[in-house]
Amino acid sequence: MTLRAILFDLDDTLFDHAHSSRVALRALHAEHAAHVDFDMFSTEHASLLEHYHQKFLRCEYSLDEARAARMLALFNRFNLNIGEEAALRVAMTYRDLHQANRQLVAGAGDLLEKLFCEYSLAIVTNNSAAEQRAKLKHLGIAGYFKALIISEEVGATKPDARIYYAALDQLGCEPHEAVMVGDNVHADVQGAHDAGIAAVWFNRFSKTSIDPVEQVSALTPASAVLAAIHRAHQQRIQLFQGVKHVLSALAS
Repeated sequence: MTLRAILFDLDDTLFDHAHSSRVALRALHAEHAAHVDFDMFSTEHASLLEHYHQKFLRCEYSLDEARAARMLALFNRFNLNIGEEAALRVAMTYRDLHQANRQLVAGAGDLLEKLFCEYSLAIVTNNSAAEQRAKLKHLGIAGYFKALIISEEVGATKPDARIYYAALDQLGCEPHEAVMVGDNVHADVQGAHDAGIAAVWFNRFSKTSIDPVEQVSALTPASAVLAAIHRAHQQRIQLFQGVKHVLSALAS
């Protein structure tokens, strides 16, 4: 059972969202909340970012509404009542700074270059289609991918198996012929596993995990990432073959 396709998450897997966010947040902090401890400010922002991003994915807010609500909530947490109009202006400033500082995660470009000739590559991401397409264009990596699967366009968000099946359909692959690489244990790793796809956890920030899973802490060297991808694939194949053996025995 040959490995034919590698699926990638985008944000904080290939695109260095943490860098862009940190640069933008430091500027806002210095201007509006310099008396607040920055680490506390950053931690609160990260929590609210995920909270309002999920609301956007559930279509409870537009993207700009989610951004403004996030900033309003962030400043309110530190008793800085800036009001809704100011919150939208701050959110747009954050967005502009975030976009101006977009970059790849270290090693991502070299890794894609090495994988591109041998495997079919795809992006599987939860976000706005316009946002993600703009990132890929800015980062100069769009040409590596045979499929770009964005939650807004397919009507399903990770960890829903349907978003993974959409990627496999476009690539012409079966689940046992692919491996997913992503930074989110729930959305990227468990979601892929639930769809029958092997996964590698990009544990870039040294988070703890309860379940054993193949993981890498960096995208360099590319050879180490590819080795982890192959190990994850082989483990999934062994599981697949074991299930087939049990079902065959039960049927006989």
